[in-house]
Amino acid sequence: MECSTWLAALQIGGEPLLIDFTRLIGCYREVEDRRDVRGLRYPLWLLLAIATLAKLAGINELHAVAEWARHRTRELCMLFSFWRFRLPVATTWTRVFAQAVDVEALQRKFKEVWGAGGDEPPARGSLCVALDGKKLRGTVSNTTAGKHLLALYLPRTGVVLAQVEIDSQGNEISAAPRVLAGLDLQGMVVTGDAIFGQRQLSVQIVEAGGDYLWSVKDNQARLKEAIETVFTPATKTPGWGEPPAEIGIASTGYEKGHGRLEKRTLWSSSILRGYSDWPYLAQVFKLETLSLNLATQQKTSTVRYGVTSLPAECADAGRLLEIVRGHWGIESGLHYRRDVLFAEDRCHTRMGNAAHLNATLNNTAIAYLHRRKAPSLAAARRLMGYVIEGLIARACFT
Repeated sequence: MECSTWLAALQIGGEPLLIDFTRLIGCYREVEDRRDVRGLRYPLWLLLAIATLAKLAGINELHAVAEWARHRTRELCMLFSFWRFRLPVATTWTRVFAQAVDVEALQRKFKEVWGAGGDEPPARGSLCVALDGKKLRGTVSNTTAGKHLLALYLPRTGVVLAQVEIDSQGNEISAAPRVLAGLDLQGMVVTGDAIFGQRQLSVQIVEAGGDYLWSVKDNQARLKEAIETVFTPATKTPGWGEPPAEIGIASTGYEKGHGRLEKRTLWSSSILRGYSDWPYLAQVFKLETLSLNLATQQKTSTVRYGVTSLPAECADAGRLLEIVRGHWGIESGLHYRRDVLFAEDRCHTRMGNAAHLNATLNNTAIAYLHRRKAPSLAAARRLMGYVIEGLIARACFT
């Protein structure tokens, strides 16, 4: 184990790699191994550590992890002080990852690896965390609907705080309380699509120390109607004064991307606070997006509504616009990276928990690679692959 500290101190070009692998291995050692201890040859922590190295080095599927490890058996065994100088065959890797690990328990253990980040509690509403689900399309077959995972993601650091598998008889609404259970949400704003705009979930978040920000659609028709009324211009009546507006406004200006020019404008109001029976409601908002397709010159306008427990003194219209836009970081920062960079949807491993564990290892690699100051995550992964190859080569000469 002592040699694993090399990973904590290793540098390239004078810059540290920012990977405390010793702490990660300590986390892996504490994960319960569900295998029968009789005849157990390869410790679970060793296989998880090697798989994490392989993911960082550019390996995607689990059978490829086994092959990568087989070609480097002696070096990896010396690196981790495993003096059997043997590693399992591919079928053993798959069986262990399918049956030996409680993946949700492992994901919860990662909180100790990423750390709190400081002694002072974060200010209210300072951290945006996105709640969203993802279907593992490679696990879909003619007889099964496939694995569906729900994750809570922190776009600022690239860390998945929690991830659970949705039961075959459940959905994202029923799984959301499990994702949030046991988490200290102080300083966090949990964002989500309209499907998560549920009363009990909103109460759970606020009572755990956090805040919520939901889109509101027809699934909460009365609430949506009330918000629409707030932002409908009042009709002037002779002899009567204008009703109080109490509306803030923020705009992004026109931004270019994906062949479009887009401008987003958000209006916020606290007028429903104390009037609506929605739990802990502090503000409502209206978001209008104007889009111009540069190829066709077609103009479109979309309007969305939302609700949040963040009061205006903590988050004005400008801050709410930042949070709303930050929610989509889970699509570009997590789902897209797992699909494209880690080829997750092309992974057809379906046995037991193997697909879920593969996604969790991808999450871990993304969180580490996110810390690299590289032009892209793909570039960071190529650099990490070079460094890891050098590291395991050095192990034979130390």
